[in-house]
Amino acid sequence: RWLERGACDVVLAGGYDAVSLFVAAGFEALRATSETLPNPFRTDRDGMCLGEGAGVLALERRAAGEVAGVHFFLTGFGASADAVHITAPDRSGAGLIRAGAAALSQAGEPDIGIVSAHATATPYNDAAESKAIAALCPGVAVHPFKAQIGHTLGAAGVLELLAATGAMGRGVAPAAFGHGEIDPEAQVTLLERAEARDITAVLKLSAAFGGVTAALVATPTAPQPSA
Repeated sequence: RWLERGACDVVLAGGYDAVSLFVAAGFEALRATSETLPNPFRTDRDGMCLGEGAGVLALERRAAGEVAGVHFFLTGFGASADAVHITAPDRSGAGLIRAGAAALSQAGEPDIGIVSAHATATPYNDAAESKAIAALCPGVAVHPFKAQIGHTLGAAGVLELLAATGAMGRGVAPAAFGHGEIDPEAQVTLLERAEARDITAVLKLSAAFGGVTAALVATPTAPQPSA
């Protein structure tokens, strides 16, 4: 938004969280952590594992046709708050649907090739998010990256976006870590193996405590100006 209105020339956006006893105890108290490994969108999922990491993006305005040094373009953004519960999501997925629909609309309704899911592998989050994915872009390959690196908390959004856009840049739909039967109520597409595909847009979904949800659309090329 700052870049759009000319408030600045460059924005550094990212995050970091350290894994500490306090943080771990908090998620244990919520019964949000797995006894084994995360198994997102599967019938026997029982929670997440904490991870640690950091990531920062440099965002800047670019003139039409100026692509040197650009890794990807952010073409759509949406956010909402469902205000249902301090930690639990709206089980209908309505908040994520609103955020995702706003991002897709701003991006011009592109053909999404990868959904980078929030995918905490907790019973309620995955059930709600799968409803949002089915409503926004059914049949698209879903990438639950937290299952591989853990939930990095403040760094999760940027690291998961980088993983998805990196796959887009290489023309790969990534495999989804996990095992066992997909939850019949979670209508998502999880690839057992990575597949070569021409991907022209990715959708990143994120959710947070307090019902806050956000979505980004990223593309390898600049959006076409509207007529």
